[in-house]
Amino acid sequence: WRVGVLGLGGGTALRVLDGGLPADTRLTALGIELDPTVVELGRRWMDLESSAVHRVLAGWDARAALVHAHEEFDELVLDAYSNQMEIPAHLCTREFFALARDRLALGGFLCVNVGAFALDDPVLDAVARSAASGMSEPVLALRVPFSRNVVLVARRGAGIPNPADPAFVPADERVAPLARRLALPGAWRWFEAGGAAPL
Repeated sequence: WRVGVLGLGGGTALRVLDGGLPADTRLTALGIELDPTVVELGRRWMDLESSAVHRVLAGWDARAALVHAHEEFDELVLDAYSNQMEIPAHLCTREFFALARDRLALGGFLCVNVGAFALDDPVLDAVARSAASGMSEPVLALRVPFSRNVVLVARRGAGIPNPADPAFVPADERVAPLARRLALPGAWRWFEAGGAAPL
């Protein structure tokens, strides 16, 4: 599973992904973090490792690094915000999301962490519409339970399961409780690819 994390921080996303993959799936990752001090703290206190399969670019801007990363990813995770609401403007434009789409393998996922007060929050609305426009795919917004976070999910050239469909909740009881919460009315919203993109 080839993952790019844009806004690596101390590497929490890599640990979560590595621990959540099926036993027969190996994670290869490229983590990009603008602040080298954050990477150093992650290495010192949060077990952030660099290796041939977990590469870390410290001191790199996420968009510039993605321009130069001529590889395909199965998943791109954008988690580059501060103060729960502020996302760097150059990481939430149609052009940026088109670049992200170009770096995804067919069927690959884009996941964007956005702080929002609700599913109609203006920041969320603007970022989601820009993502749908740049990706040329519908974007699903999912509220993270017990937080102010919303995850935007898009997939290159493939559909995303619809929370309104009973099949959205899998039989696997390890993930079914979370899926049931995400499927509740008011916990999700679609942004269509043909909608106006303000950014």
